[in-house]
Amino acid sequence: MKFAVSKQSMTPTQPVFMAGFGGRTRKSEGVLDELYIKTVLLSAGRDLLIVVFDALGADRGFVLGVKEALYERFGLEAADVLLHFTHTHASLHLTGEHSELRRGNYSLGQDSWHEDSSTIDYTEDVVYYRWIRDTVVALVKRCYAELQPGSLKLATGRTRAAISRRRMAEDGVQWAPAPDAEIDDELTVLTLTDEQDQVKAVLFNLGCHPTAMGSDNYLLSSEFVGHACKKLEEERAGEVVVFLQGSAGDLKPRHSVDGDGFKSCTPEEMRAAGDQLAGEVSQALAKGTFVGIEGPFRSMLASIDLNTAPPDELLMASLLSGESGEYYRRAAQRTIMAERSGIVKTKLPLYVQTWMLSERVVLVALESEIPTEYSLKLKRDYPDKLLVVLGYSNGVYSYIPTRKILEEGGYEADHPFTIGFKSRFVQETEELILHEVSRQMDAERLDNQQNR
Repeated sequence: MKFAVSKQSMTPTQPVFMAGFGGRTRKSEGVLDELYIKTVLLSAGRDLLIVVFDALGADRGFVLGVKEALYERFGLEAADVLLHFTHTHASLHLTGEHSELRRGNYSLGQDSWHEDSSTIDYTEDVVYYRWIRDTVVALVKRCYAELQPGSLKLATGRTRAAISRRRMAEDGVQWAPAPDAEIDDELTVLTLTDEQDQVKAVLFNLGCHPTAMGSDNYLLSSEFVGHACKKLEEERAGEVVVFLQGSAGDLKPRHSVDGDGFKSCTPEEMRAAGDQLAGEVSQALAKGTFVGIEGPFRSMLASIDLNTAPPDELLMASLLSGESGEYYRRAAQRTIMAERSGIVKTKLPLYVQTWMLSERVVLVALESEIPTEYSLKLKRDYPDKLLVVLGYSNGVYSYIPTRKILEEGGYEADHPFTIGFKSRFVQETEELILHEVSRQMDAERLDNQQNR
């Protein structure tokens, strides 16, 4: 097995409109800490590339553009490239040059929220995208030049970083701390070591929204997960530390709990959350039982369509009335405008990617905002495997609810109404995704057996 890692700042040099909170009303006012692009190249039978961005997410056009550039320059197939987003809410949502693939209603160059996305000027976004794309190519070129023999190892532990934000009440789901709700609190740690058994890189994975700070923060930041990376790199000189976001769709930082609700943490409180997380990773590194991963690597990628149910006119009327708040009222108005223009949405494409790193270790990467129940179910479905389950991979567009969330309701179920749909996703959404993961894992297993 061979590997290489590299990183470079992606922090904008001028004020930008930050993505992640609808309550922001102006551009950024400085930098709290750096945003990074980090690349990890792994080679064992085939080359696999992870590119991690300290960004809220990206649309399909951005993902296609970067993957096309990597194929043209290095011959890397789309299935062998994992574009991943830490989902910090103190950064940007990235777009490419494909206007028809944009999520809409956001540009880093805007000064406030637009009601009509057709009025948005994406010039600054495209310039930034081209710089990002070229920077990624340069980082991967460096990785190929610095490939070295070594070992990939994995251990697991537990984390207290996250808590569910879906509290069940008599009148429905409340956006509030739910300490008794079951969540995936597994912490996965991977190390890359050279031939002298010296650690050169650490990758750690858990699920938690990087939203310790709130909409009142106007400083760019990689949030508490980025601070954990920085602290670990300071403690472990010469190593690159990479955070991989898990199934965080309905999870918030435990440090942001304030009684029966959540607060906007100060920068100092955000860093305290990062210090605690860094300590948990250090504990896993020191005391974890590591399993070697030798390959050969296998990869699969597919895009499946998630459909929405028939339009829910009663709910749309309720949203338009303002009963659910100004945020939903404005979103519903945008949807009505889209319907009049003939561009209302009825289906959402979703990438499902699997990497079989060894007979036992499998990485499952799902596009968009994935709730913790997906990770719990996948790990239960494959008890003989060590699964690394990622959300926020190859694009971030919408919350992808489970059947249980669709039945219970709440923000994660109703999110499609805020991005141009007139109804929730169909009840079978969860089964469609889990079936595709199963199909890919079975295909990779059979392919591996035939090539022995």
